[in-house]
Parts: sequence; C-alpha cells; structure tokens
Amino acid sequence: MCGIAGWIDTGGGRIDPQALDRMTDALSARGPDGRGTWTSADGSVGFGHRRLSILDLTPMGAQPFRDEERGLTLTYNGEIYNHPELKRELQAKGYMFRSRCDSETLLHAYAEWGEDCLDRLIGIFAFAIWDEGQRKLFCARDQIGVKPFVYAQSGNRFLFGSQLKAILASGQDVGRLSHERLAQWLLYGVPTGSEGLIDGIETLPPATALTLEDGKVSTRRYWSLPEETSITDRAAAKEAIEDAVERAVKRQLLSDVPVCSFLSGGIDSSLVTAIATEANGEPVTSFTIGFDTPKSDERAYAKRAAEHTGARQIIEVLTPENADALLDEAVEVYDDPFGIPSALPMIAVARLAGQHGTKVVLTGDGADELFAGYRHYDALSEHFREHGRTSLDCELSVGRRVVSRLAHGTFSPFSHYQAHNGPVGMEGLKLLSGPALETLQVCREREREHFPSSRAPVDAARRCDMATYLPDEILVKVDRATMAYGIEARVPLLDTELVQLAFSIDPALHVTNGRKSLLKEAAARWLPDDILSTRKKGFSPPLGPWITDRPDAWDRLTSEVAGGSLVSNGLIDPFALSDNLSKLPRSGAALLQLVLLERWVQRWGIS
Repeated sequence: MCGIAGWIDTGGGRIDPQALDRMTDALSARGPDGRGTWTSADGSVGFGHRRLSILDLTPMGAQPFRDEERGLTLTYNGEIYNHPELKRELQAKGYMFRSRCDSETLLHAYAEWGEDCLDRLIGIFAFAIWDEGQRKLFCARDQIGVKPFVYAQSGNRFLFGSQLKAILASGQDVGRLSHERLAQWLLYGVPTGSEGLIDGIETLPPATALTLEDGKVSTRRYWSLPEETSITDRAAAKEAIEDAVERAVKRQLLSDVPVCSFLSGGIDSSLVTAIATEANGEPVTSFTIGFDTPKSDERAYAKRAAEHTGARQIIEVLTPENADALLDEAVEVYDDPFGIPSALPMIAVARLAGQHGTKVVLTGDGADELFAGYRHYDALSEHFREHGRTSLDCELSVGRRVVSRLAHGTFSPFSHYQAHNGPVGMEGLKLLSGPALETLQVCREREREHFPSSRAPVDAARRCDMATYLPDEILVKVDRATMAYGIEARVPLLDTELVQLAFSIDPALHVTNGRKSLLKEAAARWLPDDILSTRKKGFSPPLGPWITDRPDAWDRLTSEVAGGSLVSNGLIDPFALSDNLSKLPRSGAALLQLVLLERWVQRWGIS
C-alpha cells in the first residue's frame, strides 16, 4: 500500500519538479519505506510514489515502475490478490519479470490487454499509467472503492493523488470551499460522490477508469453489481458464502510481512480473524479499542472472540481525556473533512497497531452492506410492511420545511432511507444559514440513481449503500486512519467474488431470520453460538461522557465554532447555533462535525 501523485501538462509544457516533490512527500505517511519520482523526457509528465513495502521488500519493487521497452510508466497504490495467477499467465506469453511485486504484474497486464486488464484484476487499487506511445494517461480505481484517487484539472494542468493533501501541496490554485455542498456534508458527515467540498477537486468513483488524452478527460464504469438473481435456495446460498468467504480471507493473506487484524468481537471481524488464524496455522495478532464507559465498551466480546480464535490480543482503553487529542489528530489524518464520530476510535486502533510495527491488517468491513446487517434495513422493512409505499417520488422539500415534513411522516422508500442515515440527520440542517440551506437538494440524483424503484426497498438500500455510504464513509474512514500510520487495511468481506455472490442471492433470503442470517449460518463453521448471537453496540465513542455531559468541553467547543470562520463567513447561523444545537437528537455528533470542519478549514488553509 502506498501513496501516489502526478502532474501532467497537456499542452506539452514542463511541470514544476519541486511541486511534484511536495505532492509526493505530502503522502509520506502512506509510504514510509521508500520514495521515488519520475519525469518524462520532455518534462511534461511527472509521477511520484511513496512506498509501503509488503510484497518484494527489495529495491526491485520501487516505484514509479518503468517499462522502457514499451514506454510505460506506473505509479500504483494497492494489492492485486490474484497477481500470482496473472503473472504465470503473462510469463507464458513471454513477459519477463525482474521482481516479485504485483506492480510489475499490473504494468505487464496493461501492456498485454490494454484497458481491458481491469476485467482481470481482483484486489484493491488506484493507479495511473503513462503510455508514451499513445500520449495517454490511464487511471483506475478498484471495484468497491477501497483505495482513493483524487484529481483536479484546470487549463493544461492535470493533477492527481491518493489524497487531497497531495493536490494542495502542489501550490496551485485549486479552488475554494463549495457552499453548495456544505449542506450535504452536514447531513452526511463526509464529502459525497465525485465532487468534494472544494470546487475543482474530484474523486474518481469506484469501478471507474479515467483517460486523459489530447487534454480531454473521459471516464467509464468498468464493473457493476449483478442485476439478476441466480441463487434462490437457502442451503446453496449458505454453502456458497462459506466457500467464498474462506477463499477471500486466504487470498488476502498474500504478504511478505505479518498480517494482523482489527478485532471488535462482532461476527464480521471474529470470522475474518478465525479464518486467518486457521489458514496461517498460528495465532494472528489482533488490536481492540475499548471505552471506560460500560454502555459503549465491547472489550468482553472482543476477548471472547480472541479466546476462541486463539488470536493474540492487544487492547487500548479510551477515556474522555483522549477526546481533545483525537480531535486534533483527526484533522491531520482526514485531509478531506470527516465528521463521523467513529473516526476517533478508528484513529486510535490504527495508531495502536502502528506502534506495534504492523504493516497489514484485516478488517471486517462490508458485511453489513452485503448481508443486510444495518438497523435501517429493519426500519425500511417495517415501514413498508405497514404502509406499502413503493413509489420513489421524493416528497421532501429543501429549506426549513424539511423537518416538518419528516415529522409528519410523508416518506417514500428513498426519503425514508435518507432519514435513517447520517450522523446528525436532517434536523441538523437547522444550523445552516439561509443562503447555504437553500442550496441543498435533499433528494440528490446520485442516491436516486442507486435506489432503483423496481427493487424491494431493502435490496435497493443495500445497493445504494454500496455506491454511496460504503465508499464515501466506511472505506475513507479506514483507509485514511490506517495509512496515517503506514498500515495497509485489507477488507476480505468486500472481495469482488464475494460481493458478486451476495448480490446474486435472492434478496428475500437476506432479510429472513434476522440481520445477516445467511452470513451467520455460513460463519457457524468457525464461530460458536455465543459469538454469532452477539449484539454489537457499534464503534462510536461515548459522546455523552466525552462532550455533551461535560459542560466545560461543551462550552469550549461551541465557543470555538461560534467564533470561527464558518460563522464569520455566513455558512452557519450563529443564532441557530446557540438556540438549536443542544436540542438536536444527536447534539454531540453535530458539535463534533462542526468542530472538525472548523479546524479542517484552518489547518488546510481552505478559503
């Protein structure tokens, strides 16, 4: 896992090599083991790379990776899990390899199959290839969106990087804070879709390829979820899931350094840890975060899972005294503003793993989307059993009428789904100033596109989560936190084979017998009943003891927002802040969001 950066002058002018150095070094945490840059002979193209050595620890795996004979140059972040099979296939076609790293396999795959190489890749990746012969830049992001890729184009200048900080380090004028998307950020807590909070800087969507040729950017989607159901028998579904999960975990153990795990004690992380331990033939080292607040603490579950799987467990307990330091740390880690409370313990567990020399961890993320594990799926099922609504006509309005509409229950499947998502909810929109509020289009076309009216509400919600919530929030949270400490996070439950399988199963089977019932049945091969029946509390910190129940902390943080740039620039209504913030159902989460946004603006110099 690494950090990538690049600058292309589409007019043939020379790039600024010092700026390329700054862009590359802005990503040093993602790749502490090595550094490299490459500039084309005419000076118009430059790539940067920061290396985290996991496969082929020798200098032969250094990047940018160059194929002089074919005029191809690669900068790449990720892991191609099926690279041994691809390598053998390419060797049979006459390709010579000088390393054992998957980056060389990827570059040869492009040389052999062109852009169609994407159809053969199983893994997590974001990369850019400069093809000298065609004067073309070819970039792509993995199918699920595990690895990040951001870019900006202005005139003849095209910049890209693993994170926003690489673009900002270029020293170029790349845009200002978008008032139009601030309301959506407050609603969801994260930048959503391809457009971030800064005008002019975009995120390449998952499963998307980008081509820059003759100064023009074009994108295409190269992969999508299955549309048709092919498995309708429950026993067959359970057996297929069992086999696919085992293959996914084993495939993602490919590494020249030890592979560890994050272990919360829930079904998903326990399952991954159990299979990894079985496959390794020795205990996996696991990392767990606990809280000194019993209502939020899940250490007992994690200890039980560690005992069963045989994992070596390392635990850290967070207290209210950790809150301020974690808030400051979050602004450094999340260079895109990230207002989700669970980011704080995620930072803590990543730091804990990093302190013990970890380079690779397995996580249990993704199972809730695949196997219908979220509470809001239950809410959808219950609502539409009672009301029978199947229309996708969105009845919500922008402005302050949003709240009253929600209170009166005029829901479509789509609006009901939105109302159950987001850390603050639509009540939080009361904090916005009038001009900022009026820019909000509550029923965003992006969600509507991924919430098909022809499907059952829960199936539509799962697909919407796969396209929005998962890549925008969950995967960003994990990637930024782990890479800040030089750790590659792998997500075996989002292996593309397993994803395709989960969405090929009759949706009715997923919502029968409770949440994640199919996965639990498959996991019974590795986990006992007491772990399978664990009711998770989630991974959010106890914001009551940390913020809302501590008058000193509440007053200090609200004063910080009230006296900050969000209010002075007219984005947040100061009267609404004083009158409404404490009345919000999730006031601690709302204040946390605003503080993180305020500090983000200050830290990164955003206008």
